[in-house]
Amino acid sequence: MAEAASATSLIIALASGALLIGLWSIWLPLFALISGLVGLLIGHALMRLFFERKLGGYTGDTLGAVQQASEIGFYLGVLAWL
Repeated sequence: MAEAASATSLIIALASGALLIGLWSIWLPLFALISGLVGLLIGHALMRLFFERKLGGYTGDTLGAVQQASEIGFYLGVLAWL
């Protein structure tokens, strides 16, 4: 099972995510970006709840699945905006 992230790795992840959101805001309208982020959060939350209930946490394979579901959720959110 995956261990908790350190404070340093969490700060790096949040900073890189904020940088990506800032770059996306150049190309995407604000509402499209918000729709995408809502889709991302829904995809992430649903997969996380499923794996935590079934497995009691994450494994390496489930981390990859959660990442893919989050990305698909982002794309579906932007598509819903269109």
